[in-house]
Amino acid sequence: MVSKIWHSHQSIEAYCAEKTEALLKTLDELFCDIRDVVETIILPDESITHLPIDALRLSTGQSNLRTHIHRMQLEVLTRALQIGNDKI
Repeated sequence: MVSKIWHSHQSIEAYCAEKTEALLKTLDELFCDIRDVVETIILPDESITHLPIDALRLSTGQSNLRTHIHRMQLEVLTRALQIGNDKI
């Protein structure tokens, strides 16, 4: 069965597409979990902000953490693409 996969371009592409989709789904779940942890544990409760400056600081901190998570996602995908390109 496995040897048949590697003799057809269509089957190789289908196999790679299937594995890539599984990888992206796993990465998406991982980063969703990380985002949930950041938002529920690390970030303080918004109700504790009494002054406008505190609300701005909290909002800025939340934005920075979310941006950092998105940058991590992009870095993982960039490295995966680079490794894939290097092997080709």
